[in-house]
Amino acid sequence: MGETMGSNNDLATKIVQELTAERDQLREESNRLRAEVAELRCALEKSQLEVRDKAAIVAERDLYLRELEAFWAEKVADMDKNGVDLGEFIAELERGVGVQGTRDGK
Repeated sequence: MGETMGSNNDLATKIVQELTAERDQLREESNRLRAEVAELRCALEKSQLEVRDKAAIVAERDLYLRELEAFWAEKVADMDKNGVDLGEFIAELERGVGVQGTRDGK
Protein backbone atom coordinates (compact mmCIF):
# COMPACT_ATOMS: atom_id res chain seq x y z
CA MET A 1 0.00 0.00 0.00
CA GLY A 2 2.93 2.30 0.71
CA GLU A 3 4.18 1.82 -2.85
CA THR A 4 0.79 2.73 -4.29
CA MET A 5 0.67 5.85 -2.15
CA GLY A 6 4.18 6.82 -3.26
CA SER A 7 3.42 6.28 -6.93
CA ASN A 8 0.22 8.30 -6.57
CA ASN A 9 2.23 11.13 -5.03
CA ASP A 10 4.82 10.86 -7.81
CA LEU A 11 2.04 10.93 -10.40
CA ALA A 12 0.38 13.94 -8.74
CA THR A 13 3.73 15.74 -8.56
CA LYS A 14 4.38 14.98 -12.23
CA ILE A 15 0.94 16.26 -13.24
CA VAL A 16 1.42 19.45 -11.19
CA GLN A 17 4.81 19.99 -12.83
CA GLU A 18 3.37 19.46 -16.31
CA LEU A 19 0.47 21.81 -15.61
CA THR A 20 2.83 24.41 -14.14
CA ALA A 21 5.07 24.19 -17.23
CA GLU A 22 2.03 24.51 -19.50
CA ARG A 23 0.78 27.50 -17.47
CA ASP A 24 4.18 29.19 -17.77
CA GLN A 25 4.26 28.53 -21.51
CA LEU A 26 0.75 29.97 -21.90
CA ARG A 27 1.75 33.06 -19.90
CA GLU A 28 4.73 33.61 -22.17
CA GLU A 29 2.54 33.20 -25.24
CA SER A 30 -0.04 35.58 -23.78
CA ASN A 31 2.65 38.19 -23.06
CA ARG A 32 4.06 37.80 -26.58
CA LEU A 33 0.60 38.21 -28.09
CA ARG A 34 -0.11 41.28 -25.93
CA ALA A 35 3.13 42.87 -27.14
CA GLU A 36 2.22 42.02 -30.74
CA VAL A 37 -1.24 43.55 -30.34
CA ALA A 38 0.33 46.72 -28.90
CA GLU A 39 2.69 46.93 -31.90
CA LEU A 40 -0.19 46.39 -34.32
CA ARG A 41 -2.27 49.10 -32.62
CA CYS A 42 0.66 51.50 -32.89
CA ALA A 43 1.12 50.66 -36.59
CA LEU A 44 -2.62 51.12 -37.18
CA GLU A 45 -2.58 54.55 -35.52
CA LYS A 46 0.42 55.59 -37.64
CA SER A 47 -1.33 54.37 -40.79
CA GLN A 48 -4.52 56.24 -39.91
CA LEU A 49 -2.50 59.42 -39.32
CA GLU A 50 -0.77 58.99 -42.69
CA VAL A 51 -4.13 58.54 -44.41
CA ARG A 52 -5.45 61.75 -42.79
CA ASP A 53 -2.26 63.60 -43.78
CA LYS A 54 -2.46 62.35 -47.36
CA ALA A 55 -6.12 63.35 -47.57
CA ALA A 56 -5.24 66.86 -46.38
CA ILE A 57 -2.38 67.09 -48.89
CA VAL A 58 -4.60 65.89 -51.74
CA ALA A 59 -7.30 68.41 -50.79
CA GLU A 60 -4.72 71.21 -50.69
CA ARG A 61 -3.29 70.12 -54.05
CA ASP A 62 -6.73 69.98 -55.63
CA LEU A 63 -7.56 73.46 -54.32
CA TYR A 64 -4.27 74.80 -55.69
CA LEU A 65 -4.93 73.21 -59.10
CA ARG A 66 -8.46 74.68 -59.25
CA GLU A 67 -7.13 78.12 -58.34
CA LEU A 68 -4.32 77.82 -60.90
CA GLU A 69 -6.78 76.75 -63.58
CA ALA A 70 -9.07 79.68 -62.74
CA PHE A 71 -6.08 82.07 -62.78
CA TRP A 72 -4.96 80.94 -66.23
CA ALA A 73 -8.52 80.90 -67.59
CA GLU A 74 -8.83 84.53 -66.46
CA LYS A 75 -5.45 85.43 -68.02
CA VAL A 76 -6.35 83.78 -71.33
CA ALA A 77 -9.73 85.54 -71.34
CA ASP A 78 -7.97 88.89 -70.67
CA MET A 79 -5.52 88.20 -73.51
CA ASP A 80 -8.38 87.35 -75.88
CA LYS A 81 -10.24 90.47 -74.79
CA ASN A 82 -7.17 92.67 -75.26
CA GLY A 83 -6.28 91.13 -78.64
CA VAL A 84 -3.12 89.33 -77.52
CA ASP A 85 -2.15 86.44 -79.82
CA LEU A 86 -1.95 83.44 -77.52
CA GLY A 87 0.44 81.60 -79.87
CA GLU A 88 2.80 84.57 -79.90
CA PHE A 89 2.55 84.87 -76.12
CA ILE A 90 3.50 81.20 -75.68
CA ALA A 91 6.40 81.54 -78.14
CA GLU A 92 7.63 84.62 -76.23
CA LEU A 93 7.28 82.77 -72.95
CA GLU A 94 9.26 79.81 -74.33
CA ARG A 95 11.98 82.15 -75.62
CA GLY A 96 12.15 83.75 -72.17
CA VAL A 97 12.48 80.39 -70.47
CA GLY A 98 15.16 79.36 -72.97
CA VAL A 99 17.12 82.56 -72.40
CA GLN A 100 16.76 82.22 -68.62
CA GLY A 101 17.97 78.64 -68.79
CA THR A 102 21.12 79.54 -70.72
CA ARG A 103 21.88 82.40 -68.35
CA ASP A 104 21.76 79.93 -65.45
CA GLY A 105 24.16 77.63 -67.29
CA LYS A 106 21.55 74.93 -67.91
